[in-house]
Amino acid sequence: MFNATPDDRIPIDERLPLLFYCHDALRCGSARRAALVASLSSHFRVVLVGGPEALERIDAPPSVEVVRLPSLGSADASPARAHVLLGAYLQVDPAVLLIEQFPFGCAPLADDIVTVLEGAAVNPRTRLVACSIVDFLGDPSVPARRRDVQAQRLANWYFDVVFVHADPRVGRCAAALEPQTLRVPVRYTGFVAPVPSDAPVAMAAQRYEIVVTGDGARPDPTLFRAAQRPPPPYFKLDRSGAAETLRIVTRLADPPPMFPVHG
Repeated sequence: MFNATPDDRIPIDERLPLLFYCHDALRCGSARRAALVASLSSHFRVVLVGGPEALERIDAPPSVEVVRLPSLGSADASPARAHVLLGAYLQVDPAVLLIEQFPFGCAPLADDIVTVLEGAAVNPRTRLVACSIVDFLGDPSVPARRRDVQAQRLANWYFDVVFVHADPRVGRCAAALEPQTLRVPVRYTGFVAPVPSDAPVAMAAQRYEIVVTGDGARPDPTLFRAAQRPPPPYFKLDRSGAAETLRIVTRLADPPPMFPVHG
């Protein structure tokens, strides 16, 4: 049975290296990043790369190396970030390259990321290139159809798998892409829950309230009627995303056992 707990028997220098590139544009994902990093670092030697905004709230385990990129706000940030990112990839020489959100978002950073992806495509030691997303973001300045086609083309060309950190019962990526041309495997990991805190947690009340907001100039009565209906049958959301991501990455990236040699 797969064990996602830290394996102290394997020295950190003997673990497979994993490079995780996270983006400044997704600041709301700091808790998810921290949970993913904590889970992945139990099996891999993790190197986390990102700008100061992306890393400011992540309390990385001591075994995780952090490479900080220049802030996006500086005038010469783009070439400097590209240089640091590519340098980190070449130095780490990762078995796993995990990229947050791209190509389903963060289009302004495409040139920097594609340079690393080109290197990974010709590096036999990089066994797995994966995309880690929570939803499908996009540049509103680009027409949705063209944006979706470009994103799927990049995913099909450069990536081995797309991790969607969500419960497929809530929504599937096929409904968000038009047209649907994605050939790379998509794996739903479940939602990534924040790392549990040792602080005591207050018990939630048994009665829940729903706050409904609408356009005051053009109120939609359908919305308010829907909120008054009985709730649908309750089901528990899948929140095992961190452990499931580790399980899949480990299965795909670990070297296969040696075949026996028969004389």
